Amino acid sequence: MKMDYQFLIGRDFSVGDDVYTVRDIAWSDDSALVQAHPKNDQMPLALPNVGNRQFPLTEVLQWLLVEEEIELFNPNFLGASGS
Repeated sequence: MKMDYQFLIGRDFSVGDDVYTVRDIAWSDDSALVQAHPKNDQMPLALPNVGNRQFPLTEVLQWLLVEEEIELFNPNFLGASGS
């Protein structure tokens, strides 16, 4: 079953010490491959596919860099009476 993973385009993921940016997703048979470019390289406009690598979509989903928002609250000592 094909799902729409277009939301991944432009997202970053890490493989070891390297960070890649998703450029495209290609379907072949029942599997999907992610085409990605190293984040630290400047992508040349004339040669957009130079330096691209392909990774399995299932692995990229596990390697995504997630920005997590943590909301901290001031302690409420009046509500922590213990009774």
